[in-house]
Amino acid sequence: MIELFIALQIYWSDADSGRLPSGEKFRLHDVDAPETWKPKCEAERAAGYDAKAAIISHTRGQTVTVTRDYGLDSYGRRVVDLSGPDGDIGAWLVANGHAQVWDYDGGQRKLDWCD
Repeated sequence: MIELFIALQIYWSDADSGRLPSGEKFRLHDVDAPETWKPKCEAERAAGYDAKAAIISHTRGQTVTVTRDYGLDSYGRRVVDLSGPDGDIGAWLVANGHAQVWDYDGGQRKLDWCD
């Protein structure tokens, strides 16, 4: 299902997850951003808040589209690809140093942001 919505209605929990306008939780597919909730170290926490601020700024007032829906993850979040005016939002996060590519479906271990 493809859904159009205005990014102002998205709540970003951190740079790779949040809530859609419907209130449903989502997670971006195949990217990992540093955690803002229960980070493993202070460096991850700081990077997480920087990444969150960047994605909020990047999507504020922009039309964002769910371009692919992968279904629910083990936490009940909808796993999606999002696209904005500059293309794929996950790719933008990676290109701007706010996230790393993460093989979500392939069982790759979660990245360590404390190294």
